[in-house]
Amino acid sequence: MNELDPRSADAHENLGIALGDRSDLAAALKESSVAIRLAPSSASAHFLRGRLLGDLGKHEEARAEFRKALDIAPEYAQALYYWAALEGDERNIVMQGNLLKRYLRLRPDQATAFDQLGHVLEEEHRESEAVVAWRRAIALNPQYSEATYSIARALRRTDPVESKRLMLRVQELERDQRTIDQVSQLGNQANAAMYETNYKDAIDDLKNAIVLCGRCRLRGALEKNLGLAYCHGGQLDAGERELKISEALIPDDSGVKAALQVVEQQRRQALSNSQ
Repeated sequence: MNELDPRSADAHENLGIALGDRSDLAAALKESSVAIRLAPSSASAHFLRGRLLGDLGKHEEARAEFRKALDIAPEYAQALYYWAALEGDERNIVMQGNLLKRYLRLRPDQATAFDQLGHVLEEEHRESEAVVAWRRAIALNPQYSEATYSIARALRRTDPVESKRLMLRVQELERDQRTIDQVSQLGNQANAAMYETNYKDAIDDLKNAIVLCGRCRLRGALEKNLGLAYCHGGQLDAGERELKISEALIPDDSGVKAALQVVEQQRRQALSNSQ
């Protein structure tokens, strides 16, 4: 391995990413600080620091870094998406919605982001706009049963015929053996990737499996494994988010509760090491 060039902001940033991927958040944060000192106009370095601060629970500082990244590069889609998730965790739904809209203008092919926007708009009592967002999600992925279910529920009073048709579609998707087989295959691929410590591929497979699964019986286990994959990959905020969803779906699973405790321990340890 080549020796790190102490004058290269990119080298320190890449090392920070690698350390973060190995869950060494404190060391990753220090590398991001060096990268910013060497290249204060680097949007990616500010984004990295923002993501790490978010995982450490320092949300106000994370916001400041995401804001700096976007001041430098207004079309930095990843910064918008991570910032939106942070606001969602703190129930700042108006801000979350605005950030998701900005993100989707840059990434109009992201079905999951349209689904998330739909839920935000629903919480704001903007049901008709929520339905539009969910329809965009389904247009991008016709097998998106969760978005289909959300539209069916939203139209229950205003269009009961369409609501019933969509609910039947949800049942069809969730009972389709090919879909169930595909969900299981993706879950198995993710488990194999996690065994090989390839958390990025595991996360991708599990996210795809969850989209196909909708509200199927495997959802709780998939959310649990996704949470674990995020945590192993150093993304504590995302991991905690998925584990809490899993806890609501399978409340008697002691492994989920133990994993949430480990997340908090990792966060405290990283905070202590970063002082």
